[in-house]
Amino acid sequence: MQHDLNTLTEAFEYLDELRESGETNMWGAVPYIERDLGHDNKTSKSLQLKWMESFDGETSAYDRAKKFIPAETSR
Repeated sequence: MQHDLNTLTEAFEYLDELRESGETNMWGAVPYIERDLGHDNKTSKSLQLKWMESFDGETSAYDRAKKFIPAETSR
């Protein structure tokens, strides 16, 4: 599933904060994305998986999100 840069960045920032809060194991983040960001289940699962693929604990949410955007559309 393709997402735009703003959607990915918002989700990654949200998931970074959720992880830091310790409120849930990140495998259980989908209902939080649905509730707090308003995405459907399929989109929420896609965002969660992309976040997990990208998370390194150091790089900004924006820079991690850019890796999922084709070069020709991120200009």
